[in-house]
Amino acid sequence: MAYEWAAEEYERLPPIVQHARRLLEDWFRAMEAGEVTRRMPDPVYPARIDMQVVDQMIEHIDREFEKELRAWAGLEAAGGYTEGPGFSRLKPAQRLALAQQLHALKLKHAPAPASTPAPEAASAPASA
Repeated sequence: MAYEWAAEEYERLPPIVQHARRLLEDWFRAMEAGEVTRRMPDPVYPARIDMQVVDQMIEHIDREFEKELRAWAGLEAAGGYTEGPGFSRLKPAQRLALAQQLHALKLKHAPAPASTPAPEAASAPASA
C-alpha cells in the first residue's frame, strides 16, 4: 500500500500548499486519463509568462518530485513508486496552461499589501 497522509496532516498545511497539491494532482490525473490535451492556456491571461520560465518551472517541479521519491524509496509505505508525475511530458501549450493556473493560485493567496497611513493623518500636527 502506498503511503498516504492523514487528512489532518494536509489540513495543517497552508491553504496555498493544499490548493497547489490539488491542482497538480488534478493535472496528473488528466495526464494519466489522456485528457490533458483539452487543457489550453488562456489567450487573454493578464500576465505574459515566458516559455523559458514555464519550462524551468516544470523542470523544477519534476526535480522536487524525484527528490521526494528518492527520500521515500526505501520505505515499504512508499509503495514502490520510482517515478514522479513527469510534468515534463506536457506539450508547450499545456505547460503554459499549468503555469497560468499556478500563477493565478499564487496571486490568489498573495498577502495583502501593507497599508500605509493616509497622507493627512501622517502630516497632521500634534496637539499640545
